[in-house]
Amino acid sequence: MAEGSPTASLVEDVVICILEHVYCRSNRDTSFQREELAKCSLISKIWRRPAQNYLFNSIEWNDNINKKLTEFTKNPHYEQLAHRVRILDLCIGRHGLPLVKVATAMTYFPYLYELRLHGEQPEEPSRACIAAFSRTPPIHSLRLLASSKDLFIIPMLQIPWPLRHLHISRYNVKMTDEELLANAVKDLPSPPYELEEFRFEKFHEKYTDFLKWLLGNSIQSMQRLHMVAGFQFEEPSTQMKLPNLRSLSGRFAFHTKPYMFNPARLTEVTICCHSLTMVLRYIEIMPQFVKRLCFLLEGNPQGFGTTVGDWDLAYVMEILLLTYPINATLTQLKSLSFWATDTHWHLPIERDYEHFYKRFADLGVILQISYQPIMVSVHTVSSP
Repeated sequence: MAEGSPTASLVEDVVICILEHVYCRSNRDTSFQREELAKCSLISKIWRRPAQNYLFNSIEWNDNINKKLTEFTKNPHYEQLAHRVRILDLCIGRHGLPLVKVATAMTYFPYLYELRLHGEQPEEPSRACIAAFSRTPPIHSLRLLASSKDLFIIPMLQIPWPLRHLHISRYNVKMTDEELLANAVKDLPSPPYELEEFRFEKFHEKYTDFLKWLLGNSIQSMQRLHMVAGFQFEEPSTQMKLPNLRSLSGRFAFHTKPYMFNPARLTEVTICCHSLTMVLRYIEIMPQFVKRLCFLLEGNPQGFGTTVGDWDLAYVMEILLLTYPINATLTQLKSLSFWATDTHWHLPIERDYEHFYKRFADLGVILQISYQPIMVSVHTVSSP
C-alpha cells in the first residue's frame, strides 16, 4: 500500500477512530489504558505512530520525578516521543518537584499544550523561577490544584503564556481566604492572556475581587465558564459582563437580572442541583436560545425535599411535557440530559424511559438519563 494513497489515508483514519475509542474507554484506568495502547503500537507501522500519539499524549509523574525524567531523556527515541507529549501532570511542593525544576522539565517537551500542577505547600516562585517559566514552551492550558492558603498561584498566573484554558481547584477553603487573595492581587495588573474557558472549583462565593482581577483581560474572549458554590450574579461587585459566553456550568442564581452574559449567545448550560423542584424553576427562567441543557443531580435528594417532585424524575418530566411544554419555553432546545450521582434519585425504569424518549424526540429534543456522567478531555494536536 503506497504511503499517501487514498487507501492508506482511509486505513489511518480507521486506525485513529479505533485508538480514540480505546483511549476514551479506558480514560479512568491509566495503567490499563497505557497497556492497551502499547499493544496497539506493536500491530504494524500504520498503527505505531498514531498509537504513540495517544500513548504519550499525557505524562503524569507523582513521585521520583527527577529519576523518571532522566530515564525518559535517556530513551534512544526520546526526541521523537517528547514531541508527542501534550499534557504534563506533575506533583510539586513538599512531596514533589520544586517549581524551578518544573520549568526545566517543561523545556524537554517542545509541543506541550497543558501543564497540570498539584501538591502540598509549594514554595512561592522567585523572580528567577518566573523568568525560567517565561522561557518554556508557550502552553495554552493550565490546571492548578492547591490549598486555599497556597499563594504560589498568583505569580504563576502572571507568567506571559498565551493561555486559553484555565482550571483552578482549591481545598480547605475558608471565609477568611477571600481577604488573603484580594490583598495578594490588590495592586497587580490583570494577567495578560485572553481566556476562552475558565473553571474555578471549591471556592467561597465572595471571591469577587480576585475574579475581577483574573478575568480583567478576558471579558470579550470568554466563551465557557464553570463555577460552583452558589455564585450570585446579582451582586453589583460581580457584574462582569461576558458578552460572548456560550457555555455555562455550575451552581448559579438565574432568577435575577440583568444577566452577566448575553442571553442570545448562551447555547449550553449545565446546572448542579439537589432538588428536581429547582429543575422546574430553572427551566422557567432559562434563556430561550439554549440548545443543550444538562442537570447534574447531586447527593441524596430525600435529605432536601419532602415531596415526590423533589426526587422522582418521571413525575417532573410529565410536568415539563404537560403543564408548560418545554418546546414552548425553550424554542431552540436540542438536547436535555439528567445525570444523577446518587441512587436515591428515582430515575425512570427502562420501559418508561423509552416512553419519555419518544415524546421528547417528537419535539426534536434528544433525552439522556444516567446515574453516572462520563467526561473525557483529550488533546490530540498533530505532531509536525
